[in-house]
Amino acid sequence: MVLTLLSSIALLSSPTGPPAGPTPSEPALGKVLPPFDMTLVSAPNGAKADWASLKGRAVVLEFWATWCAPCVDAVPHLNQLADKFKGRPIQFVSVSIEPGRETAVRSFLKKVPMRSWVGVAGKGMIDAYKGRQVPETFLVDRTGKLVAITHPSKVTERVLEDLIEGRDPGLGNSRRPAAKPPEAAEPKADEKPTPPYVRIAPCPPETRSGSAIGPQRWQGKGMDAASVLSVALGVPMARIQIDGTLPTGKYTLDAAFPEEMSAEEKHTLGALVVPQALGFRAKKQTTERETLVLTCPEGPRGEFRENDQGGRAGSGPGFSSGVAAVPILISRSLEGDLGLPVIDEMGLKGRRYDWNLIYKAGDVDAAIAALRAMGIVATRAKRRIDGYALSPLRKKENGGQ
Repeated sequence: MVLTLLSSIALLSSPTGPPAGPTPSEPALGKVLPPFDMTLVSAPNGAKADWASLKGRAVVLEFWATWCAPCVDAVPHLNQLADKFKGRPIQFVSVSIEPGRETAVRSFLKKVPMRSWVGVAGKGMIDAYKGRQVPETFLVDRTGKLVAITHPSKVTERVLEDLIEGRDPGLGNSRRPAAKPPEAAEPKADEKPTPPYVRIAPCPPETRSGSAIGPQRWQGKGMDAASVLSVALGVPMARIQIDGTLPTGKYTLDAAFPEEMSAEEKHTLGALVVPQALGFRAKKQTTERETLVLTCPEGPRGEFRENDQGGRAGSGPGFSSGVAAVPILISRSLEGDLGLPVIDEMGLKGRRYDWNLIYKAGDVDAAIAALRAMGIVATRAKRRIDGYALSPLRKKENGGQ
């Protein structure tokens, strides 16, 4: 068992697929951006999506998607800035990277209003702007030149004042990360442990969270203790009962497994390593619990429709969205937010769907009502649920004296 720091983590972005044809050059700071190729779905009458119409105004150009939870999380912040700078020479433009999904975006905006102009990019714009990692914000000054590519959380009132006044906001280009410090350098091949292994260690509190969980590799950084536990044990937190309080702070997680190793064997190893690193012992258990059982007796309806083109999903508190995604993800996202086991008995395996599920975070009744609009019946019922019980380690077990 290895409980050491993961020194380098490759994270997955949110791709929309490989570009077709010749690859345009990367947008460059100090240069004029390519023309817009998008359909406006929310903007004032007479608004035109072109740079000529925006001449003389600074522009906050936000790339996002309805299925991207971090994008949805950024909406209140951007709305607040848009309200604060209303009437100033600056325009907020939010561009969904979901070609052909204008109807879905309009429906999304009815539930999550955005103070910006909102458009849906064509494939040409996505290729030209390399807009495949979301959320991502382009800041354009009043002369039409790109001055920064950044994360929406880095856009502040001071940054926008600088942008309007023609000053460099100092954000640079987030697509060109700084060189890794010596302590984060990639370890030499002979220093890497041989799979199977699971490693966990604390990381700085300011570390941005991200993870890439696959059949042979678990990688993450900036994860809280609950997220690391859920990955390692292979069950949602709603199925883990804890005697005590999990430590605060953030962690890195790195695990690798050989192809022949079964899922049960991987999570058995994870259950040995991760709880111990957090000061607990994990034991499997089966208990009768109140659950939410999902069925779809009359088939999907509304925004829940079959689609086999794509393959993306995102979720967060009060939010779950998919584009050609497997519907089991609906129950998983609900379980993470509502804190009770959610069982999928919809009988939709083997097919992919689009959906936008939005409800009041943590509110079971609100979730049930939102599901009903999609043709999903959610029923409270008692069921026997497999999970884990975590109990604190004694001092000696945890390395104490």
